[in-house]
Amino acid sequence: MPIDVRFLRDFYGTPLGHRAAGDFLRVLTAMAPPPGGKMLCVGYGLPLFSFVNDQKTQIFWAMPARQGIMPWPPEHPARAVLLEESRLPFAHETFDTIVLIHSLEFTRDPEAFFSEILRVATRAASILLIVPNRLGLWAHTDQTPFGYGHPYSFSQLTDALRACSLKIVAKKAALSF
Repeated sequence: MPIDVRFLRDFYGTPLGHRAAGDFLRVLTAMAPPPGGKMLCVGYGLPLFSFVNDQKTQIFWAMPARQGIMPWPPEHPARAVLLEESRLPFAHETFDTIVLIHSLEFTRDPEAFFSEILRVATRAASILLIVPNRLGLWAHTDQTPFGYGHPYSFSQLTDALRACSLKIVAKKAALSF
């Protein structure tokens, strides 16, 4: 069962949520492609948008319909949409960077989901995944968002990506404090 957007918002508003977001930002900053182009965040990406602090990157946020949505950005025209995981409301080859957070672990059909991600990704796109580790302590508590949905071991994630003709180029661990 997916978690509600309010649970995610509330978690990232706590001191522990701030630490988690900071750790994600550390890893994403090290792995992110150069600024510019169009970025899509699928899932709850609000705590990550500060890692894109340039004016060259257009950011769009898509949240699974079962999770709910929050208006974003608050001070500009909305760039946030609800989506059905097997039908992203974007044209082919639109995004240069796609970040998945609080989304893959809740998808019912990972192959159909990745098929849609690949459809909207440019040929040279970077796809960054933030997925709960099945072996991590965070996946074993329902006090954080990482204890919900389907966590992945590294080999399970590799197999899921391979089934969609994707390969892992780099892997970084987060939330190991």
